[in-house]
Amino acid sequence: MALCGVNSADARINASLNQIIKLLGTVQHTDSFDRHLFVPCLIVGACARQESQRALVEEKLSSLRATKMWILRSADFTSVLQHLWHGAAKDGRVTTWDDYVRSRRAMLPVTEGQTPVF
Repeated sequence: MALCGVNSADARINASLNQIIKLLGTVQHTDSFDRHLFVPCLIVGACARQESQRALVEEKLSSLRATKMWILRSADFTSVLQHLWHGAAKDGRVTTWDDYVRSRRAMLPVTEGQTPVF
């Protein structure tokens, strides 16, 4: 969405979203697979307009809570998606990547342009 400057209703976005949703529904839960699916899952969550898609994304992200991949936990990103889904994307409304960024800034404030201190 950000690269092409399109919204979540774009046919290219929907084609990619449907492929990743299909993959998420097919792949069995394993820590190694989940690590590779985290970023696609997050991106699909930002694009998802249907409740069934959102539920699958939330389920997958929730299963990662015990997995320590990075400094931030998957639960941190779940709250960002919840903010998006109940705000700009409420009732399946079309969104842009900027809508996701606004939700991320609201729920997961990170000083931009500086190296974070942990």
